[in-house]
Amino acid sequence: PQYIAIKPNNKVAYISTPSNSVIYQVNLNKRRPVFPPISLTPNLPDSYGSEDVAITPNGSTLYVSLSNSGDPTAPGLVIPVDVKDSKAPVVKAPIIVGASPLGITVAPKLAASKKKKTCL
Repeated sequence: PQYIAIKPNNKVAYISTPSNSVIYQVNLNKRRPVFPPISLTPNLPDSYGSEDVAITPNGSTLYVSLSNSGDPTAPGLVIPVDVKDSKAPVVKAPIIVGASPLGITVAPKLAASKKKKTCL
C-alpha cells in the first residue's frame, strides 16, 4: 500500500498500490477487505499504476491519480470513482493531467460547491 483515504464516516478505507491500477477497499469495522477491489483502468496499459487517493468531504467521490511507469512522459490521469455505495462503486471517465501526478487533494470549499466539483 502507498496511499490511503478514509471515508468521513470512518467505515471504509481506500488503499492504492503503485504496482497496479486497483484500489482496495477495507471495511474498518472488520479490519479486512470485504468488498471487491476497484479496477480503474480496464482499457489502459498495465503500466499505469495508482498513486494518491483523496475523497470528497461528503464521502461520495474518490479521486485517484495514476501515472505511467512504462513512459514517465505519458500523460497522467485522475479517475473519479462514485463510492456512495461501497459495494457497487462506479468508475467515471478519466481526467487527463500532466505526467506523473503523485499527489491529489480535494479542496473542501470547492467540493461543496453546487456549481461544480473541482479536483485539485
